[in-house]
Amino acid sequence: AILCTAGESMSALLSAAAPASPLPAVFVSGVSAAALRQLLSYIYTGEVEVVPETALDLFVAATRFELSV
Repeated sequence: AILCTAGESMSALLSAAAPASPLPAVFVSGVSAAALRQLLSYIYTGEVEVVPETALDLFVAATRFELSV
């Protein structure tokens, strides 16, 4: 429920996966695992530590999911 409130793009991604299986898996292409972890952390905590190694990937992911970090 928290992830769906993060934005329209995130909600659409999760809603599309939800009815398919009792344990749905969501595949996110074009986003590194590290950036996705940081993005999820931001959604849940409202904070993110941006490090040079993942800054660009994090920006791309945040833009894709229409979030401002």
